[in-house]
Amino acid sequence: DGGTKHEIRVFQAEKDGYAKIAYDYTENYFISNSPTAIEKTLLADCVVIDDAQTVLLKGNMRYTLVDYDTGKPISVPEDDAPYIWTNVSYDTPEGECIMNRQPFWLYTNPAIDHSAGLNLDADNFSFGLSNPPKGYLIPETTDPHPRYENGKIIPEDYMTVTKYNNETADVVIKLKSRKKNTSYSTTITLYDKDTGELIGIPEGDDAFRIMKLTGSSSSSSGKTVNYDITSNPCTVDDINLYDPDSYYCIISDMTGGGYCEPEFEVINEGNNKVELSCKLEWVPNGDVNGDGCLTVSDALIMQKWLLSVSEITLSNWRAVDFCRDNKIDIFDFVTMRKELINQNATEYLEPDQRSFGGPIRTVTDYLKLYLGPDESYEYVAIIYKGTRLSELGYQDNNDKWIFTEYCGQYGWIRTVEDNGKTPTIVYEVYMDKPVIYLYPEKEADVHVELELTEAELSTTYPKYNNGWDVTAYPDGKLLNKSDGTHHKYLFWDAVNCRTRFDFSKGFCVAGSDTESFLKEKLTYMGLTEEEMNEFIVYWLPLMEHNKYNLISFQGDVYTNSAKLNITPTPDSLLRIFMAYVPLEEALDIEPQQLETFKRKGFTVVEWGGSEIKS
Repeated sequence: DGGTKHEIRVFQAEKDGYAKIAYDYTENYFISNSPTAIEKTLLADCVVIDDAQTVLLKGNMRYTLVDYDTGKPISVPEDDAPYIWTNVSYDTPEGECIMNRQPFWLYTNPAIDHSAGLNLDADNFSFGLSNPPKGYLIPETTDPHPRYENGKIIPEDYMTVTKYNNETADVVIKLKSRKKNTSYSTTITLYDKDTGELIGIPEGDDAFRIMKLTGSSSSSSGKTVNYDITSNPCTVDDINLYDPDSYYCIISDMTGGGYCEPEFEVINEGNNKVELSCKLEWVPNGDVNGDGCLTVSDALIMQKWLLSVSEITLSNWRAVDFCRDNKIDIFDFVTMRKELINQNATEYLEPDQRSFGGPIRTVTDYLKLYLGPDESYEYVAIIYKGTRLSELGYQDNNDKWIFTEYCGQYGWIRTVEDNGKTPTIVYEVYMDKPVIYLYPEKEADVHVELELTEAELSTTYPKYNNGWDVTAYPDGKLLNKSDGTHHKYLFWDAVNCRTRFDFSKGFCVAGSDTESFLKEKLTYMGLTEEEMNEFIVYWLPLMEHNKYNLISFQGDVYTNSAKLNITPTPDSLLRIFMAYVPLEEALDIEPQQLETFKRKGFTVVEWGGSEIKS
């Protein structure tokens, strides 16, 4: 059929040592006798260790964490895994060539990095451990990091590194356990970088946090740890708060601006306690009217205040103290205007397609807003976990970025992290109460499967178990085979709906006219009076109290994202899915042309809907 077939051979290791296994590889064994067949010889260059229990292929490095005293492997938590940092560079005639390697997370112990060994002979090669498992310590050293560097281990008893001839290595890192009944903590004191004064900490839960991002500040990968700062100085129960290999930012509920650019200094370091000094830079945001953003309105208030216009007050003078001299004057106003001009002058890449603004919520604690759908563009804001936004646009054939607006700035955010799987956002759009009616010509056993490609199945009734298996009757009654219960229809709904519903055509309907509109359109499209009544009973209470509703009945956009597979195949199928947006003002839209439906033979009917909050 034109596909490929691979021959797989399995070898059993019998003793420790080296083994080189050569084998022929042909892309397609069906055409191996053809002169056009692609054949090549591949080589598995192996080292066998651990009494023939482990095989390391060329380039592999195995890392094992053991207890310093017992030599036994240490368990590692998946939700807070330790990681290996690696620095690699080569000397070239043009200068030093630095290779940027991502952290290697030890989700298991031992764990094998499949390519790190290829750099063992680099001109400069070093690695070490960060974020040790809870209850264990990285050894103290006068050097910046305990590590392996170009054949030298610092300190000497920190690890053993066994190198093999096929560019592999077996690394055993030895960690000392913390003493029982001993607390391990970091005390941190925060100072204003400009004034040298202690920083006041606002009251409330999560009012002031230091967020630690392991890995690189330029990447959305890595893990975050949040430290609640409730006083100044403040002591937290973690001796590893400060790590020079991590990136830090400040999250606070402070009005008028925020602190950034933390500069840490280790004041005192012991076996169970670290004392830190941290200088922070105050950045005013110019928000004197308290709406959360710097706008022209703030500039007008500032101007009137400087002109001593009566009844004009500044709700927060620190928001406009751009010169950081504890006084407000024309120089602050000039800087404020420059900030406003720069903000409005920032150009972003316009999306290929504009969308209606489906609500989304960020689920990662460090998300950058870029001027374009690629990290090569400048980022202009940092968005934190739990922020609610709207999808305003997207690029054709690129579902990893969406266009949005945050605090008056338009730009692009990633929808998944670097691994291409972990989401950074969830869509707060739901597929509400789709119900499926089955009308066979005679009693029949029916199997129904639902395939969602852009949402996650949430609630079903009767319970969905790789599909529904029912006995259906001509009057629409259903007998669920798994538990013997009787039903009028099959119910399901879905969450995190990523379907971009089509509002290019539709209807703008006053809320008070919703009932008559639905009766007319649903009857025209083919619902029976009973089906129509059940549709209206569900949706009318949600819609008639809105001033207006923008309504569009979805076609392929919906059916392609929620596919029905029914056995036996129905003779006629009607799927009505209504998407609507509540509006405060009426708008003009090209009327949607609807089709009528004729029932014949085994008939299946489905209706459902979704509210898109603008």
